[in-house]
Amino acid sequence: MQLPLSDKRYGVPGIAWMWVQKTGEIDVYHGHSLSYYSKAIYGNFSHINEFYRPGENGGLQEIVNKDLIRIGEKIIWKPQYDYYIEMNGPRSGTSVTLPPDQAPFFTGAEIIAIETTYSWDDAAGLLETVTTFGEVQFNSMPTFVDGVLSALGTRSLSVLHVQVHGSSEGSGIDFGSHDMLREGTFHNYEPLLRKLAGRFRADGWVFFRACFGGQYHVLMRQIRDLWQCNVISGVNWQSNWLPLQGGDFNQGAYYVVKANGEEYTTQMLPGSLRHLTGRRLIRWATGE
Repeated sequence: MQLPLSDKRYGVPGIAWMWVQKTGEIDVYHGHSLSYYSKAIYGNFSHINEFYRPGENGGLQEIVNKDLIRIGEKIIWKPQYDYYIEMNGPRSGTSVTLPPDQAPFFTGAEIIAIETTYSWDDAAGLLETVTTFGEVQFNSMPTFVDGVLSALGTRSLSVLHVQVHGSSEGSGIDFGSHDMLREGTFHNYEPLLRKLAGRFRADGWVFFRACFGGQYHVLMRQIRDLWQCNVISGVNWQSNWLPLQGGDFNQGAYYVVKANGEEYTTQMLPGSLRHLTGRRLIRWATGE
């Protein structure tokens, strides 16, 4: 079950809907019971032991009498509570002067996916598009996933560049006019994005070349957990307009979420993650 990081409604035919907040809290109303919650979420009555009362100092307290919950109190669904705490842990304050681990320089597939609004309506994006060969053009989440899979074929991904717009206002990363990816909507797109799970090399990377993408550290963790790869994105304005010279840079720093759980900030971008046309030509010539 893919847990959301937004409030979500659960229910099954014949049972009234229930709301679970992103923190795992449930407001108890008339007719509610732990069996009702289990049935609404899982479709069966086998999970009544997953619900707790709020305890002291932010902890949880066991509900001893499973048949006695009170109208007006709050109940905690522990899997959602645990997931929220895990994903919203403190952002790493570690800053390194050296670039993160390199991606394989010539081994494995390297794919550049460019959202069409970015590539044609933005001057820098247009310059990048006309100097790039073999890129995936997309305007929605389905066309992004299908395009990457088509370009990838039977190969394994070493580097996936995702060139899109991002916002400092917390609206997320734009995968098209109708598909804005952020932590609270991730569960809606998870079935599509899961198609890329298992397609990355163990040392593979996804680089979100989006302004402010590195501020969405929870979203980066969600992607890391789904794709089991390293994730990097800049925390400020991003420029990608000199691909022939690898002149992409961020006006701030880059936030890194590693597949092994490590997180840190770096001022430098590894050469193997830069948009270098020469390297991509060599990969093309060698079948990678």
